[in-house]
This record gives sequence, C-alpha cells and structure tokens, in this order.
Amino acid sequence: MVVIASVGLAGAWYMGLFAGSGTVAMYIHDAPCVCTHVYVTFTQVQVHKANGTMMGSGGWFVISSSAQTWDLLRLNGSALETLLASANVPAGHYTMVQLTVQNVTVDTVAGASIVAEVPNSSVHIEGPFDITAGSTTTLTLDVNLGTSLHVNANGTAVFTPNIALVVGSR
Repeated sequence: MVVIASVGLAGAWYMGLFAGSGTVAMYIHDAPCVCTHVYVTFTQVQVHKANGTMMGSGGWFVISSSAQTWDLLRLNGSALETLLASANVPAGHYTMVQLTVQNVTVDTVAGASIVAEVPNSSVHIEGPFDITAGSTTTLTLDVNLGTSLHVNANGTAVFTPNIALVVGSR
C-alpha cells in the first residue's frame, strides 16, 4: 500500500511539471566570416549526362577548362551572381556538376593572407537537370561559405565546399 501511494504522489508531481504549456525560443545566426576576401580558382567545370538517353551516350562534358579566380565574398547574394561558364552540350538529362578547385586564398580582417587547404580538389554537386534543345538552362551554384570555409585560430584555413545547385531556364 505504501508503494502504491508513493508512485501515485510521484506521478502527480511529475504531471504537475508538464501540465499546461511553455515557450520555446529558438534563435539562429550565421557565423561571421573573419575574411575580407575568399579567392577561389576553378580550373575546370563539367556536367554529367545520364547514360541510356535516346539522344546518345552519357558521360562528362567540359563547360570550361580555363582557370578562373572568383572572390566569393563579392558574389554574396543572387543580384551579384556572375557567369562562371557556358557551353553548348547535347540535350538530355544530366545528374551532376563537377568543379575542379585549384587554389583558395583567404584574406583575413587582420591583414593576413592564408592559402587554404583543399582536401578534395574535385567537387561534385548532385542534382538533376535537363538540357532542352534550343533553350538555355541556367545552373546557379550557391556556395555556403559559413559551412565551406573554416579559418582556424592558428592561422590555417580549410575549404570543404558546401554548394547547392539551383536550376532555372531562360
């Protein structure tokens, strides 16, 4: 009998803690970049066409093979996007974009210039898109610098690209 009464009192106390409602407040912020410039040099841009299409075989198609350096901080926001590469490719279903990163240099607010480590120079960005004959398909590569660039207190940096593919047409 004593055990049942103890359990009953404990249950009433527990239910009192969780009766009614409370408020949860959740905040989010983006980590500030301690940089004034993030220069990324791409040496190749390719797209991958799916295999088994009626209009020919699949495989990789080079869009650009010339080195281009971009300051990613200057491209912040869709109004500032700029053309990375353009080429005519066979119409069909494509599955991926591949970028080759040659170099990343970070200029910090303290005035230092750091060559970032790039653990994998071949960046694969998955996402299906279709190229239709006679039209232009636009692919916007949205680089999330907050998760891609890690500047360490010891004066080193690591660039592991986190890039989303946004598909449109014009």
